[in-house]
Amino acid sequence: MGFTQYFHSHSLKGHTAPISCVQFSPDSAMLASGADDSNLMIWDTKLGSLVHHIIVPGTVNCLAWDYSTTGKCVFCGCANRMLLLIENFDDEQPSDFVQTGTKSTIHVLCVAQISGQLAIAVGSKVHIAQEFKLRKYATSKILPSPEHLLNPPKHVDSQVQARSLDFTNQDS
Repeated sequence: MGFTQYFHSHSLKGHTAPISCVQFSPDSAMLASGADDSNLMIWDTKLGSLVHHIIVPGTVNCLAWDYSTTGKCVFCGCANRMLLLIENFDDEQPSDFVQTGTKSTIHVLCVAQISGQLAIAVGSKVHIAQEFKLRKYATSKILPSPEHLLNPPKHVDSQVQARSLDFTNQDS
């Protein structure tokens, strides 16, 4: 088994607080980073340069690129329960908000490559949202919470929360 050696080529500097998430665009030309400093930054991966800086109204918990726009739209989940849709990276503010119908911190996001459905982990549930009008989404299904741990050890948090989401190749 051969290994390819990688070399450090760029340091992405700009956030002033811990980075909570990074996500490559579908074509890998850009990298989005979100942090506790309420900043979403879009980087050019070849040059290692900052190309867009967007201030969001809260700590950034998670990011997901919309595959249907070829790297022109990113969803941003915040600790303050907001789900943002950012389409115009030249604006320094988010474009739109996605209504989740719940008031919980957004932990994880995932966009289905084929159908464009959006999976949103809020609290202990996962909402599946669909676009019903151009850039307007509504929850179409809520996956039930898993069973809580029975008699967990004292050092284990018994509250269930998603850490990762992904759609299958059938997008469901």
